[in-house]
Amino acid sequence: MGRARRKWGESVVAVAAAMSEGSSITSTQNSNLDDGAFVPTQNSNLDDGAFVPKGIDKACPRATWPATGKKRASVPITEEQVRGIFHRYDTNRDGLLSKQELKNAFSSLGSRMPGVRAWLALQHADVNGDGYISEAEFDKLVKYTLKRGYKIN
Repeated sequence: MGRARRKWGESVVAVAAAMSEGSSITSTQNSNLDDGAFVPTQNSNLDDGAFVPKGIDKACPRATWPATGKKRASVPITEEQVRGIFHRYDTNRDGLLSKQELKNAFSSLGSRMPGVRAWLALQHADVNGDGYISEAEFDKLVKYTLKRGYKIN
């Protein structure tokens, strides 16, 4: 059992090395792999380094991910929607947006790094430097957010 695993492991390493150099694998390397293992191919129908299950015809068309191929329409967010989102995330209803409240709002907008976005928004819109976005600074925050190009899916 140990020798078989070692041989298979060596074959996998050889296949990976061959593929990283851009060359194809030999029939010996291919036969050393267990049935049902994934074998890298250099088929023109697939992306470089794509994996095809052993025993499947390499010319067989492949579906792309997502399989439906349909894209959802995304619409740019409006100023009123941005204002509503920020008002909704003012959880303590004091009229001030803290960094945590901004982080939650940017998270709901789909920001990849809401903490960083909240910090940047504070740097941009917090004119008096108190660490909160007040009603006087709110318009600047909304304009900053609209410039980021968030969309509704």
